[in-house]
Amino acid sequence: MSETQNMFEQFDKKQNRNEIHTYEENIESFTIGAEEAAQILGVNRSRLSQLTSKGVFTYERRKIDTRNRLFYKLSEILNHQRSQLQGNQFHNSYLEKAVKYQTEENIEFHENNNYSAETVQLKKRNLKNQTNSKVLFSAKTIFLSEQNKEEKIETKKNIHFIKEKSIQNENLIQSLNQYNLKKEHLLQKMILNNKEVMNQIQLSIFQLNSEIKQLQETLKELNTKFENSLNKPIKKWKIKKTKFLPKSTASR
Repeated sequence: MSETQNMFEQFDKKQNRNEIHTYEENIESFTIGAEEAAQILGVNRSRLSQLTSKGVFTYERRKIDTRNRLFYKLSEILNHQRSQLQGNQFHNSYLEKAVKYQTEENIEFHENNNYSAETVQLKKRNLKNQTNSKVLFSAKTIFLSEQNKEEKIETKKNIHFIKEKSIQNENLIQSLNQYNLKKEHLLQKMILNNKEVMNQIQLSIFQLNSEIKQLQETLKELNTKFENSLNKPIKKWKIKKTKFLPKSTASR
């Protein structure tokens, strides 16, 4: 497994070297003055001359941090100029590959010059940690994005469920309203019918009262007549005597 990984790493390094070499052939040359380099490092020119007596990118064990700092500062300026010529997209890709390539070259340089194993392992570990951090950051970003998508889907489902429930409740309310209207109509009809019946009953009662009143008046008249008849004096009737009639001859 390690041999295969090393083979792929060597292949990537060659690809990076070829791409950088091809790119450097196609771009304009760029140089930086000693004064500007000293200003970037924060030292004077004499100190810069001491640090770069064997070339700007010569590495001495006690000056590795300074050399690397100078390289990255100069590389930023250089790549800024190149990005203006070639475009930001290619610049970002090139800068990432250049930094990775240079870092690996630094590690190889330390190994080839018999630097301490602790320093080499530390730099390898730092490079690995940087790569892992990028991978973890990307994985975390993807995880959060997927989690956000799931939350949005769940929210949409809840909204859809609430809408369905609202529609069902609306339909139920409409049905209840229609039922209430029907019941109200029936009640009003019954009330009207009852009113008619009551009117008829009241009319019948009125007629009965009228008849009773008439009967009372008639009865009163009859009583009056009867009383009057009782109060009249009684006439003395004479008894008529029958006269004697002789027997007729015919009866003989």
